[in-house]
Amino acid sequence: MSKVFNSKEEFINEIKSISIDGSFTLNLSQLNAYVPEAKQYPFVKAANNLSLEEGITNLPTNLRFELIRRGYEYLINELKFEELDAPDAPSPGHMTAHILINFPIFESKLNLSKLKGQWMAKAIISRPDIVDRVDLSNLTTYAWVILIAERPEFANQFDFSKLNTSDYAKFWFDILEKQPQFLKYCDVNILNDHQKGQLRWIQKSINDFLPSQIKTIKPIKSISDIKIGKQIWMNSNLQVTHFRNGDPITVIGFDKEWHQAHKDKKPACCFYVNDDSNIQKFGLLYNWYAVIDKRGIAPEGYHIPTDKEWDVLIKFLENKTSPGLDLKSDGDEWNENGKGNNSSGFCALPGGIRYSGGFFHLIGEQGFWWTSTPCEKGNLLQSCTAYNRSLQFYDNKINRAQAECGEGYSIRCLKDK
Repeated sequence: MSKVFNSKEEFINEIKSISIDGSFTLNLSQLNAYVPEAKQYPFVKAANNLSLEEGITNLPTNLRFELIRRGYEYLINELKFEELDAPDAPSPGHMTAHILINFPIFESKLNLSKLKGQWMAKAIISRPDIVDRVDLSNLTTYAWVILIAERPEFANQFDFSKLNTSDYAKFWFDILEKQPQFLKYCDVNILNDHQKGQLRWIQKSINDFLPSQIKTIKPIKSISDIKIGKQIWMNSNLQVTHFRNGDPITVIGFDKEWHQAHKDKKPACCFYVNDDSNIQKFGLLYNWYAVIDKRGIAPEGYHIPTDKEWDVLIKFLENKTSPGLDLKSDGDEWNENGKGNNSSGFCALPGGIRYSGGFFHLIGEQGFWWTSTPCEKGNLLQSCTAYNRSLQFYDNKINRAQAECGEGYSIRCLKDK
């Protein structure tokens, strides 16, 4: 709610109370203020009647800049351009780049030599005409990555071999996701398993296997059932890439896109480290938004089990020997001989996880399966929204936990009654 200033003094005191200490500390909603005699105007305009100059005389340059950056363009006439981006600024070139990009009319007042690092890169991306007036030696390695990802025409001025160390390996993907043509310069030997998975997706992109052009992943296992107690379960993890009505489920390889699907609450699936060989054995990993999508992810005649339906399975097996041992497969998929006896026929596999941020982990060590049951309202773990079940190689316990909707787990379907 906009704050109302009842007097000139009240307004000036508000401005003078603003302070900045490494970060902008004012509650900015207070600045969308109105004065009683001019309610139709934001305070930066209405304050003319209250002598704005008197109110901002003592504001430091960086605070004036913060106000401008947040939309108070009127104050730009009060900015001390010569004080922008001091040598010890926490993010050199930030203020200069912002003014250059958003208020080019003031370019003549700017000292472009103050552009540094990523802010120089961002300035060149928006204003490539300034490249002859800046010193490219002020670009850090990461700044070059930012620049080349958006402006590949500058790539001939960069030595890609600088990125071919384990310390810089992650920078490759900031470039390659947008400019896969530079893949030829990447030394794959510096990449870890997860990064190699990202590289596989880039290679699929080059071969026209783009996330926006979803194709059915083949072969899909034919459905095979196993009866455990009174329930009938599929004996393999789900591998479908389409909803029951035929709509495609978005297959996502890139970490950033996987995380964005979580933020947007969009259904998505993937296969571990983007390696096709993992599909037939372990199935696909799905976020919970795919689980609960009204179009239905389970094949006709099946559904995603609830938390209580998993309890029924476990209780039945508890009357025999060890539920975890009975559920786990008896193959070599489990690390350190952590296999089970698969006496139930369920054939639980350690398909790993994809975290909501996109990172793959724990294949061979743990298997995770979604339930269709959301967490109770008011739970203290607010980021956790649904229940899962999991098994691990080092013991035979069946774990029940709460998980973020954006995490990627296996799905095991249960036949309708």
